[in-house]
Amino acid sequence: MKKKIQSILLAFVITISMMFSTTFVVLAGENTFDNWMLSCLDTASGIDYNDQYLTYALGLIKDNYYHVYNTTEFPAEDGTEEFFSFVLGISYMYYWCDKGTVGFDIGEKGWDAIRELYKESGQFKAKMDEFKTYFEENMETKIYETSYSSGQYKTGTDIPAGEYMIFSDGSSGYFAISTDSNGADIIANENLNIILF
Repeated sequence: MKKKIQSILLAFVITISMMFSTTFVVLAGENTFDNWMLSCLDTASGIDYNDQYLTYALGLIKDNYYHVYNTTEFPAEDGTEEFFSFVLGISYMYYWCDKGTVGFDIGEKGWDAIRELYKESGQFKAKMDEFKTYFEENMETKIYETSYSSGQYKTGTDIPAGEYMIFSDGSSGYFAISTDSNGADIIANENLNIILF
């Protein structure tokens, strides 16, 4: 299973690398945004359609939404990897999902927002807000501005004090809250495979 996940990640990394070079070549020439979009969709067409890639594409969208939202020009000068990861996610959804489905609509709304960034119309953030609302309502999940990967975090140093929603990004997970960094004095802990509040 680990090897299969690594091959999925490798396919997406290679595809994102291809999108970097394609994008700068297309935008440097006389081609329009629509031609660049078609080039990105063509790149997405080279990735097989299956549940694992679909899940990964949705993850690219969720993980990179706020990086793209905070982009001020097209293409982003800082965070270009996040920008093109988001574009790959919406391209995959737009290309592989049937028209009229939630997946297709996610791709289409994402492209509508990116088009506004390109046009510098001033509507980009509004379109991204619309995209986020649609995504969260239809995917029954939230796009968070900050997320933390597996690890040990000290409140007040590594993460701010506050209330957190804890969930596993896999099929299961574990958390513990302790008064010391050794984990000897556990206040609360839980194995989880559902969202906890």
